[in-house]
Amino acid sequence: MAEKVGKDYWERIWQPAELPRPVEPQRDTLRNHSYYEIHRALSRLVPALPGARLIEFGCAQSSWLSYFAKHAAMRVAGIDYAPRGCEKAAAVLARDGVDGEIVQADFMAPPDRLLEAFDVGISFGVAEHFEDTAECLAAFRRFLRPGGTLVTVIPNMAGLAGTLQRWLDREVYDIHVVLDAPALAEAHRRAGLIDVRSEYLVCSNFGMVTLGAGRSPVKRLLRLGLMGVSYALWFVDRSILRVPATRWLSPYIICAARLPSA
Repeated sequence: MAEKVGKDYWERIWQPAELPRPVEPQRDTLRNHSYYEIHRALSRLVPALPGARLIEFGCAQSSWLSYFAKHAAMRVAGIDYAPRGCEKAAAVLARDGVDGEIVQADFMAPPDRLLEAFDVGISFGVAEHFEDTAECLAAFRRFLRPGGTLVTVIPNMAGLAGTLQRWLDREVYDIHVVLDAPALAEAHRRAGLIDVRSEYLVCSNFGMVTLGAGRSPVKRLLRLGLMGVSYALWFVDRSILRVPATRWLSPYIICAARLPSA
């Protein structure tokens, strides 16, 4: 399967990075708005099954495993091929006091014991790095038990944030396959999944746009101004009226689908 970026790239990313802050959707701050909205979507789309098994694909340095263990009482595991990323994922679990398993392996060729072993599979920013999205999702589905749920979250490179990413940091833009919500849904169907629901997520978040090498004052100023727009929309969304998530402004796309029971 053709991947647009390899292990060496991710090892460079995770090597200097600090551990991410915990996902705490209950924190009532504007800075926490995206986590809160993702939490709302996951609460609708992921079955509430305390004790169910969940695996995160591409779990390097993830704080989401702790979230599912604490907020959904799930038994969690993660898989990633980047050694440093796995070390940091394990460090996050230890920091958060969560019992979970981190497996260093390629999810395209996983240990047999992980196949058909999970009720829920989830990924954050993984599937869009593969030339054939459906083929990647078909690899994910091998981990699910019959009737299991697959949830895929990707950055919305088809919207304004993607356009800005292409201009501000073309290297990062080029390692993504550009998908909108209907295209992501169709990829799940082609992977043999059913009951597909795909939607845009969060009304705005220009903080997801990276600046790349150089970080010129003009680029920094533009990003700062755009973050001001996001904060203003978050304030309206939380305090005045709901701001819809749209193809143009939303930073993320989320898709949930199910593996047939038979």
